[in-house]
Amino acid sequence: MKRLRPIHVRPLEIWNAPVAGRPLCDWQLREEFPEALAELVQRLRHEHRFTRVHLLGGGALRPGLASLLGATVSTDPTFAAARAGSAQGIACADVGQTAIKLVAGESTFTRARDLSRAPLINAPTRTPNADATILNARESTLNFLAESLAPLAPLLSSSAMRPDACLLLALPCELDDACNLSSCTYAWNPGDLAALLRAAGLAHERVLVLNDAELAALAVGSDPQTQTERTLVLTLGFGVGAALWR
Repeated sequence: MKRLRPIHVRPLEIWNAPVAGRPLCDWQLREEFPEALAELVQRLRHEHRFTRVHLLGGGALRPGLASLLGATVSTDPTFAAARAGSAQGIACADVGQTAIKLVAGESTFTRARDLSRAPLINAPTRTPNADATILNARESTLNFLAESLAPLAPLLSSSAMRPDACLLLALPCELDDACNLSSCTYAWNPGDLAALLRAAGLAHERVLVLNDAELAALAVGSDPQTQTERTLVLTLGFGVGAALWR
């Protein structure tokens, strides 16, 4: 496996960015979340000098949000990112915190997160009392993810496949150059990715790994609404991922 850093794409970590005295994530379940996000976007506009805002993910269709942000919305909010990733290789797996989206050629598949097997773990606020829960959830979480990714394994092992074909795997967390996983709502440890790929039957040498917001930014270039402006790309699902395109 190899860490992919797409050209013209720069990830931004905004989920814990302060807005009106509290991190953005604290606004998630409040009615004022759209206004809080709009305030943050306006601040980012001054800091990063982008001219467009583009939305992907299931939350992109929230009524009134695009208008409030002055944003365009992907023509295919759910699968645009994974389709763009598939075009870069043989297939793409977009692992979100609410669902896993798979794209191979013209075929698409989505699998909702099974919270009985992959429960939500809020790592930044976890307490020592939660350690046992996290430990118990880790094995079932990795098994669930491996089962979700396993349908792509035959594509990578096919003898008829071109030798340079690869799978793009997007994950909802920060990743370093060694593909170590950072905290998110999945109960995994930093070094778990190699074991996950083995369990899914995916050949390590043909897997390119990136952050889900970076994958979303790749979709900007293939969207018919896209022009050439510097663009803030937001992928909205359980949380908010962000990246700059160009």
